[in-house]
Amino acid sequence: MSIDCRVCGSQLDPGEELIIPEFPSVVQYFPKTADDSLKHKTTLYLKRCRYCNLVQLANDPVWYYREVIRSSSVSKDMRNFRLRQFKKFSEDFNLNGKKILEVGCGNGENLEVLQDLQFDAYGVEFSSTAVENCLAKGLKVEELFVTPESTLKHAPFDAFYSFNVLEHLPDPKGWLKTIHDSLAENAFGIIEVPNFELIESNSLITEFMTDHLVYFTEETLKRILEISGFKVLGIKTQFSGYVISAIVSKLENPGFQSYLDYQDLALESFKHLKSKMKKNELAIWGAGHQSLAYINLFKLDEIAKFVIDSAPFKQGNFVPGTELPIVSPSALIEDVEIKNVLVIAAGYNNEIVKWIVSAGIKRLEGIYAIEHGTITERSNN
Repeated sequence: MSIDCRVCGSQLDPGEELIIPEFPSVVQYFPKTADDSLKHKTTLYLKRCRYCNLVQLANDPVWYYREVIRSSSVSKDMRNFRLRQFKKFSEDFNLNGKKILEVGCGNGENLEVLQDLQFDAYGVEFSSTAVENCLAKGLKVEELFVTPESTLKHAPFDAFYSFNVLEHLPDPKGWLKTIHDSLAENAFGIIEVPNFELIESNSLITEFMTDHLVYFTEETLKRILEISGFKVLGIKTQFSGYVISAIVSKLENPGFQSYLDYQDLALESFKHLKSKMKKNELAIWGAGHQSLAYINLFKLDEIAKFVIDSAPFKQGNFVPGTELPIVSPSALIEDVEIKNVLVIAAGYNNEIVKWIVSAGIKRLEGIYAIEHGTITERSNN
C-alpha cells in the first residue's frame, strides 16, 4: 500500500510497514447485531516516514472521522481540569473577554467552561446533532468541518484550542493552516494529541486504531505545528503521559518593509560618503555577492575606479551590471589616484583592513568598511 506522508509529503516506503490483522475497523461505532458486528474487522497498515519520522496509518479514515465523539466529556475531573487549564491560559496571554475558538467542539462541554470564564467563545463542529445540542444550550457554534477551502464565519479569533482532533485527520497540515489563517495577529492556541512516545516505549500495539491516522511524538507534533505557521511556546505530556499538550502562538509576518527602510537609510549614508570624494578616488575591496549588491543598489560605480579582489579568477573581469574592472590588490599600491578604500568583504573585513594599513600607503585619506549594513571608518594608523 503506497501513500505519501501526511506531513512532509514524501512517499512512504512501500516495503516497510507494521501489518496488524484481525483488528476492529471502528472504535466509536457499536453494532446493534452480531451479524453486523462481525463485518467490522480490518487489517491495519502502519508506516513511518523516513524523512520526518511521523508514524501513520496507510488505511482510509473511518466514515465518522469529521465528528468529535468524546466519552471523557462526562467526567467531572476532566471538567475541573479544563477549568484550571483555560483559566491559566487566559491569565498567561491576557485573553479575558477575547474571542476564542474550539475546533471540533462536540456537544459543547468545553465551550460551557469557557463561558463560565467570560470568554467570547465560539465552536465549529461537523455533526449536525451535536451542533443542535450546542445551539440549544445557547452556545455559538457553526456546523462545519475545517478544510483548506473553509472560511470561518466569526474569524479572526484571538485564541483557539483543539483536543484530540488532529490525529484523526487525513490532511492535518491543511487543517492547521486553515486555523492559522482564521486567527488574529498575535493569537495563541492549545493543541492536544495522544502521545505516541508512550505507545512506542512500551510497544503498546493495542493503542493503534483505525480512528487515529497519525501518531505524534513531541518532535513530530512540533514539526507539523511549525510548518503550519505556529511558534511552539511550550510542549509537555499530561494525563499520565497519554497526551501531548502544546501551547502555540501564530507566527508574526513582519513583511519586507524593514528592507526598504534600510535601503533608504543606506542610500543617504552613501550619498554622504560619495560627497567626500571625487570620481576615481575610491577603490572598493571585495567582489563577493554582498559587494556586488552594494555597488549596484547604491550606484557606487559612479565614484569608484575599480574593485579589488584577491581571487585570481575574478581579476581581469567586470562587476556584473557595471563597467567597473576587477583588479588585484597591487593596484591599490600602484594607482596614485586612489585616496579612499571601501571594504565590503563581510567576515574578511578586519583581515583586509589590517593588510591595507600594513601596506603603509601614505596618500590614503580614508579606509571604510561595511559592518552589518553600516558604514564605519577605520584608522590608517
